[in-house]
Amino acid sequence: MNKKHLYHRHQLYAYCLFILTISCTSNKKPLLKQNNLASQTSSYLLQHAQNPVNWQPWDQKLYQEENASNKLVIVSIGYSSCHWCHVMEKETFENKSVADLMNEKFVNIKVDREENPDVDKVYMTAVQLLTGGGGWPLNAICLPNGKPIYAGTYHTKKQWIGILEKIQKRYESDPKQLLELAEKIAEGIQSVNIIVPPEETKPFNNSFLVDLIEEWKQNLDFDYGGEIQDQKFINPVKLDFLRVFKTTTNDSLLQKHLDLTLDKISSGGIYDALEGGFFRYSVDPYWNVPHFEKMLYDNAQNIGMFADAFKENPKPIYKDIVYETISFLKNRMSADNAGFFAAIDADNSSGEGRYYTFNKNEIETIAEDDLQLFLDYYGIDFEKPIMEDLYNLKKIYPESQFTFNKKTPEKRWKKLKELWEYNIKQIISKRDFPLVDSKIITSWNALAILGLNKASQAFGEEKWLLEAEKTFSFLVENLFKNDILHHTYQNNIPKVVGFLEDYALLSAAALELYKSTGEKYYLDWSEKISDIIIDKFQVKENSFFTYKMKNPLLSKVFDLNDVTIPSSNAVIAHTLFDLGQLLGREDYLNRVQSMLETIQSDIENGISYYSHWASLYVKYAYTRYEIIVIGPKAREFSREIQKEYFTNILFQQSSVPSELPFLKDRYSENETLIYICKNNVCFAPEDSVEAALSKLK
Repeated sequence: MNKKHLYHRHQLYAYCLFILTISCTSNKKPLLKQNNLASQTSSYLLQHAQNPVNWQPWDQKLYQEENASNKLVIVSIGYSSCHWCHVMEKETFENKSVADLMNEKFVNIKVDREENPDVDKVYMTAVQLLTGGGGWPLNAICLPNGKPIYAGTYHTKKQWIGILEKIQKRYESDPKQLLELAEKIAEGIQSVNIIVPPEETKPFNNSFLVDLIEEWKQNLDFDYGGEIQDQKFINPVKLDFLRVFKTTTNDSLLQKHLDLTLDKISSGGIYDALEGGFFRYSVDPYWNVPHFEKMLYDNAQNIGMFADAFKENPKPIYKDIVYETISFLKNRMSADNAGFFAAIDADNSSGEGRYYTFNKNEIETIAEDDLQLFLDYYGIDFEKPIMEDLYNLKKIYPESQFTFNKKTPEKRWKKLKELWEYNIKQIISKRDFPLVDSKIITSWNALAILGLNKASQAFGEEKWLLEAEKTFSFLVENLFKNDILHHTYQNNIPKVVGFLEDYALLSAAALELYKSTGEKYYLDWSEKISDIIIDKFQVKENSFFTYKMKNPLLSKVFDLNDVTIPSSNAVIAHTLFDLGQLLGREDYLNRVQSMLETIQSDIENGISYYSHWASLYVKYAYTRYEIIVIGPKAREFSREIQKEYFTNILFQQSSVPSELPFLKDRYSENETLIYICKNNVCFAPEDSVEAALSKLK
């Protein structure tokens, strides 16, 4: 189990709900004496459909009604590309003696964490509270009412049997003790989820962030990039904030760290030099040996991160990575109709990483007469296999730099690459490709829209903007029904009522499409979704929004800190901040200020886990600018301006007259003007991109 793939301890203060909630769409009562996963659409659940365990899909109410014997309930959570979930399934859940025990004494529920993230948040909190750690597979043992009395992660067959027998014996001999334990956990969860606005607020000033960044620098790895950890995750939300901050403050040390981090990521094994795209994380602190699963949310965010990096520093390797990663998404994770799939498994039938790695004989076959050149280009050392006798390919150098260093003529290099790529394809064509989880998840697809939009800006690729628009249209047409957004799309059916992350990220995606296109259609969508969030997710006791729209059974859950994706509350706060200015809505701006005032102490106590909030803080603590482009050539001018990287800037464009606050009475059919404004006070307009950029810089 990956001990670093954990929710941070701060998550205890964001997630709390230990009673099961209903999200299954079937109206049939399950037969608890058989495995009922075969009719599901989730790839993860279908992986367990042939287990001898009588697994049931997620639906607490029915199981409580059918659980006349008041059996304890096992809630086992994972996802389709989870390597250790596969391991536990094979050695434990496929074992008949384990299955007999589970079937006789327990009601067994299997949950796809990507389909039901609300359930995952509940039991991940239980694991953290009881053990101080977490991860997947996540296995909780609960009272019949769903309150956990045990929660852990991966277990061997022997360990799992021992735990089940011990807890069942205690349940039979002293149920009162377990009831008391469950109640104490529930009370603790309720208490940590009480968020009270501060009685006195602190001013938003830049010294607040400066001091916190100096502390954070102590945990930054200035040798290999990222943070000092035994295993490395890319964490684009953190790196995006560090880029915002170092650009705003001209921090040269952070600049050095960011350049180092992206260069190490680019040339390390965490990037797939075979087909493009990023693996989930590296199991070493040097980015070399990856855990081979691929997630949409990682790749979507990394596209945007490298696009922004290219805007600042146009390195060829950054461009290559963006182009290759988008190509990977299109080739491997794109649905036929539109949208992107959720994940690709780390394993194929031969084991973890076996699709992507090669043994020495295979490498010699691929390289033919130019073995040393091949080894140098792909960073392979035969003395250092990554596992057993296997090696992975790394993108050590940009091609232009490599051929220059090796004094290899372009014509010869082209023939060599074509030969190597042909030989590689001959080998991998005989391998089965890992499982692709075909769930289309709204929030993750919204991240893809954001990434494609940034890439389109950086490289002027209109086709990527069109792809982003196509994905947005797919989501609103297929997952937005009767003003209710759904979380997933499976087998051409929207499933599971959407969570705050779905609404918040889709609203943010619509807003960024508006900034790139000038089409008010997207601005209207962003405002509409934001108003639904305020209507359906707001609470009376504080200014934040709950993760789930309704029916919290024990305590409201708030998604406040960044994990694999940015905090959904922080995302909507950013969106409301921009919308408030663009639309002149003071109610939005007042709410954002209240949210930031309340979260300020959390930023102070752990800025690296509240990076997206810290990016919003920059908008208050430092000078803000507006760029307004209006006139017949607004789209053309905007494309050129958006190739540049700026921080703390609100951008708006229109090629038609508009009554919006920044655009009103500024349109002329005879010229296109660019206004540079500072805190809503505008300088004399410019009629050329060059002049406007010169003034802004």
